[in-house]
Amino acid sequence: MASLHSVRSTPDVQKKTASVLDNVMAFPNQRAYLSVSIQCSTKDHGQAQLHALFHSTLGVYVADSRIEKGEIKVRFDIALTDLDFTMHTLIRDLPEATLGKLEVKSFPQAQQERRTGSLLQLV
Repeated sequence: MASLHSVRSTPDVQKKTASVLDNVMAFPNQRAYLSVSIQCSTKDHGQAQLHALFHSTLGVYVADSRIEKGEIKVRFDIALTDLDFTMHTLIRDLPEATLGKLEVKSFPQAQQERRTGSLLQLV
C-alpha cells in the first residue's frame, strides 16, 4: 500500500517561485455582447429554435434570451477572439438571424458582472 508524504518547499524554491509570479501579468480576454434577432412564426416555433440554439456549439455563449412579438432576441457573451467563430457558426446554423450591435464590454464592467453574476438587459 502506498503512503502519502508531505513535501515541503525550501526557501530557495519559494523565492524563485515568487520572483517568477511577480513577473507574470494576466491579460483577460476582452469580451463583448452580440445581439441577434430571429423571426419565429409561432411561440412553439420560437421555443424549438431556442432549443436548437442552446444545444448547438453557440449555446455556451448565450447570456440572455427571450421570445417576444414573433421574434427571438438573443444576447451572446463572447470573447472578441471568438467573434470569427461565432459569426461563421451563426451564418451557417441560423442564416435567417439578423445581427444586432456588438457591444465591447469595459474591463471594470466585466469584473463587476463576474462578481455579482448580473447580466445587462437585452435591448
